[in-house]
Amino acid sequence: MKKLFIFLTALIFILSASISLFARVDNPSTYASISGKVTDQKTGEPLVKAFVMANKLDGRKLVARTDSSGVYLLDKLSAGRYELSAFAFGYFLKVYPETLTVKSGDNLTGINFELSTMPTGSISGRVTDSLTGNPIVHARIFVHNIEGCEKSLAFSDSDGNYVINKLQVGFYRATAFARGYKPLKYFTPVEVIADSIHSGVDFQMKKHGHQREGKIFGQVKDQETCLPIPFADVIAYSTSPDQEYQQTAITDEDGKYVLEDLPIIPFKVLGTATGYISEYYKEALLEEDAHKVTPTSSQVDFGLSGTQEGFLNIGGRTTLDGKPLENATVYAISKIDPFSNSEEISALKVSSLCGNIAASAVSSSEGEYLLEKLLPGTYYLLVTSPYGTVNGPQVELKFKTFCGVDINIGRSDVKEDNTSLPKKMSLSQNYPNPFNPATTIQFKVGSLEFGEPVHTSLTIYNLAGQKVRVLLDEEMIPGDYQAIWDGKDDNDKKVSSGIYFYRFKAGDNSETKKMIMLK
Repeated sequence: MKKLFIFLTALIFILSASISLFARVDNPSTYASISGKVTDQKTGEPLVKAFVMANKLDGRKLVARTDSSGVYLLDKLSAGRYELSAFAFGYFLKVYPETLTVKSGDNLTGINFELSTMPTGSISGRVTDSLTGNPIVHARIFVHNIEGCEKSLAFSDSDGNYVINKLQVGFYRATAFARGYKPLKYFTPVEVIADSIHSGVDFQMKKHGHQREGKIFGQVKDQETCLPIPFADVIAYSTSPDQEYQQTAITDEDGKYVLEDLPIIPFKVLGTATGYISEYYKEALLEEDAHKVTPTSSQVDFGLSGTQEGFLNIGGRTTLDGKPLENATVYAISKIDPFSNSEEISALKVSSLCGNIAASAVSSSEGEYLLEKLLPGTYYLLVTSPYGTVNGPQVELKFKTFCGVDINIGRSDVKEDNTSLPKKMSLSQNYPNPFNPATTIQFKVGSLEFGEPVHTSLTIYNLAGQKVRVLLDEEMIPGDYQAIWDGKDDNDKKVSSGIYFYRFKAGDNSETKKMIMLK
């Protein structure tokens, strides 16, 4: 009886302590808050849906958004010291000038921010049918910053005209998409200059030939709301190396798409949209798990899960042995406790981590990808493609967009019929690109028969085809090399901003690539 009494007494004490602790944790009087307003520095107008971040010095980060009056509220804060900053799209990030000390129960008001606008420019043009010259209505024009850190889009009006505003200065690649037409890339990078419009970026698009009868069609919806997702991309590519074929369709206002003029062969189909997690047909995240679809196939539908809404980007390139890798899916997986001490996440566990995928992107024909709308934090990158799934690097975002995160996928497990044939040469894309003041060019003089030297040259040309600089012109033995161009011509004068070409020759073989000097 005595032991029972002691047990019951101890149990009552533990329960009482637990209830008391629970009450203290959930007592609103122990919380603190910070509030204020975010406005445009020049006009004084409130900025709607601006981000305000409270970075506690112990590592915890909290984010709030401004309302229609530009007012924000960071509530349920624990006591401690906080660094505050604010950001809105098209504006520079601003850090509050002092660290705020918050005590339990404090309600700090009037913590205001005035944001200054970034210098921006515009791109405009017209989209027409290449045969008839008639305007193409509701074509989608997509522009991507060559540095890999910004993208934007616009749609053509009833006259085929479009304009894309508020672009950061720099060089952009532009591509046009329209239903029933083949995607068309603009032939040169487009330079955006502050407070000006780069006009005349026109597209004359060709219709699909409709020589094949195969079709794949379906609908893309928001998995949570079941509402259609307009302007999503659906990409189909052939699974046979002997019949390489690819096509991209864009969903309409009802989320519906049609991939047509397809050969009757198996395809893997990928659905992707900004603000959603990319996935293959039948909810596969990894390329090797993708379900194959053979035209004609209907109801090839996608239910995409939404991602978080932030303001930072991670950009870079995916490559296959140094060459651009298209249609690689890149996932940004937020750091979670079970992997807090690991530098990699196993690809086999990605399905169980779906709830921790913060963003995804599909690489372009240039291998470029852009993971958008991320919050500050630590992310693991995972890349899946027809050539395998690999772990990328770990990236820590600290209130600044992170560019140049390049990921190479090797082909050690891919059998090639011509492995016995020696490669005469190879030329890599210069890095960085755009560059200022210097850039590095890597190249390979291949495994030539008997290892004999071969005459090798590396020459820089301007956009008019005029020779600017000879970096190399000599006999070289097989091996890997690199050359550095300091942005000067043969007369040791600094060249101007613009597009340049570098041509590499090894014996009878040659290759040319493009680069950009940006001041």
